[in-house]
Amino acid sequence: MYRRPRTDESVKSMMIRVRVTPEEHEQFFKLAAARGYASISDLIRSLLKEKSDDSTKSR
Repeated sequence: MYRRPRTDESVKSMMIRVRVTPEEHEQFFKLAAARGYASISDLIRSLLKEKSDDSTKSR
């Protein structure tokens, strides 16, 4: 049975797995570092936040 994750953002209970080539992984890692993020996960979260912020502004 699916359990809805807690709304507390500090609890990260879901995982997204994506298969990438070693070259793609390196590109993600370099992009994250260049933008000042400690991990690829942090980079992806920032991209989602940017998208969310852009959607809110266009309303």
